[in-house]
Amino acid sequence: MITSLNLRFVLLLVLIILACYSHADPVLGRGQIDVTKNEFENLSCDGVTDDAHKIQRLIDIAPATADSVFVIPSQRTCVFTGRIFLRSNLTFKFHGGAAFAGGSWVYVSRSENSGDGPRNVRWIDCNFINKGKYITRTHVLIRAANVTFERCVWNRVFRKDTHVIDVGGSENIIINDNTFIGSHGDIRLANDITKEAVQVDYAWMLGMKIPESDLKASGTGLHVYNNAPSRNIVVRNSRFVPSYNPDGSIESYPPPPFGVHATTSECLRNLRMCIGDVRFEGNVVLDVVDVGVQRRNQGIIHFGLQGKINISGNTFQNIHTHNDYMVSVEVPDGKLDSVSIDVDKNRFMWSDPRVAVILIREGVALAKSEHLERMVRICDNDFYIDRLKGLPRLIDGHDRDAKIRRSDCGNRFSGLSHAPRVPRK
Repeated sequence: MITSLNLRFVLLLVLIILACYSHADPVLGRGQIDVTKNEFENLSCDGVTDDAHKIQRLIDIAPATADSVFVIPSQRTCVFTGRIFLRSNLTFKFHGGAAFAGGSWVYVSRSENSGDGPRNVRWIDCNFINKGKYITRTHVLIRAANVTFERCVWNRVFRKDTHVIDVGGSENIIINDNTFIGSHGDIRLANDITKEAVQVDYAWMLGMKIPESDLKASGTGLHVYNNAPSRNIVVRNSRFVPSYNPDGSIESYPPPPFGVHATTSECLRNLRMCIGDVRFEGNVVLDVVDVGVQRRNQGIIHFGLQGKINISGNTFQNIHTHNDYMVSVEVPDGKLDSVSIDVDKNRFMWSDPRVAVILIREGVALAKSEHLERMVRICDNDFYIDRLKGLPRLIDGHDRDAKIRRSDCGNRFSGLSHAPRVPRK
């Protein structure tokens, strides 16, 4: 028999449970474990002591069957050298001002029997910096999946000899609301830059720079290199901006944001083996470092032979630097109806009206066909050109530009007396 006392007790218990859930960390869901709640005091995170061994140990002892959450307290800087090997089901959540400095993060199979890399890795509100001798290197993803970077800041960690995030043969990699600030080392205008902030590649030894000794140390081997293409790679609502001096002048330029430069022979024979479904959406790109004379035919966003690319809703400003192209894409040759290249709803602002904005390259067979107009869509963009003197070229080469123009799909052109203001956020 239910008495009023029992009923009041049940209601009180329900209220307590609801209160606990309402105050829970939103990152921690059912089955998740905060592995640093009792273990964090074992890490120094004082900005001086190398914590590589302890960070690796925390990752290794975390339960493999649950989502483990590493919570880094406010104003702490964890520094390390070498490489940290990740595994599946990890979340790194940083509180105000906390940061990692130094080393590389490697996403690679930890098993001799499988080449599949880590799944379900999240980085939330993370700051990556350099501190003294601790120089941040690269996140290397080999056959990884479902990796997200949310609201992360990469403060002058790009170097001209390495990428910030190197994606090889991986899928469902989402970079959302990140900020890439400036660069590290001697990176000036007219340097020959061969790297990007985010490189999209295949799972192949040529592109992924992980020594064989490191692969063996992680418990796997060269079988991870199966030439698999990367798919569903998204960079969204992010910023690639210079670092500034106190007087407002540019201290260092940001890296080229996104791209790939090589392809495999399998891609040439089979479109399904090409990198595909790549999206660059809603980003702000300000004064990317000049890529140099050796790469004049490559845009600051550059893709080789790919299947599906969408570049939409971005702002590109090229006022203080002198890159010839904002976007360059090479289209696979032949009749490939599943190819789609969309460049739409962007704002392009640049200072030299003599250069083209977008470079579309195609093979000989494709250049003689009508397939390119169906595969490439360049529409609803705003082009702001300093001292407008006639319409600039949209697409370089032959009469392809005129054919695209005749489609009349809403591109707008304006002259500039000065560069429009763009938020630095």
